[in-house]
Amino acid sequence: MTSNQRIWAISRDHLAAAVASLGYPEEFADLLAKQLGSPKGIDRLTSYLYQAKPGTVELIIDEMLAIRSDIDAWREKKESQEAQAQRSQMAAAGMNAGVTEMRNSIRIADTTREEREQIVAESIGNISGLCDGCSPGIAEMYQDYIDGKKELREINAEFRARYMSGAAGPEKSGCDYAGG
Repeated sequence: MTSNQRIWAISRDHLAAAVASLGYPEEFADLLAKQLGSPKGIDRLTSYLYQAKPGTVELIIDEMLAIRSDIDAWREKKESQEAQAQRSQMAAAGMNAGVTEMRNSIRIADTTREEREQIVAESIGNISGLCDGCSPGIAEMYQDYIDGKKELREINAEFRARYMSGAAGPEKSGCDYAGG
């Protein structure tokens, strides 16, 4: 058994003891542990069971779902941070062309129009659906790059200069998205 497996087993055993102390079968602890998906989440639920001593299965499940929601929100935040770091790295490479070389060049001379469209789409998200009322202005800002007229570093430098001076940036063109 690896140390990671030992940690899981210990957390699961503590949860089973807590569940049993409330009069529920150990199989219930197995289901809860599987849903939580991490030893820290399992330990958090175990602590709740010992401290709150919930009187119904529904209260236990509600707490398990709340913990699971927290775990999912944390994972989404981490994924978002990683994606933002990649976008920042890509933007920095475009702004500092000649200083920082990327493994795959994003320069106009080294890419096709289709590749530039893909680079922009991956960098700013949903440009084909244009559904958030924000992407259209951003997508238009990079049209000169897609058309092969200006490098990304030039467009980003112009945007930074406008931003620093207080001049207007790309405008939201709006859309039919009902939620926004």
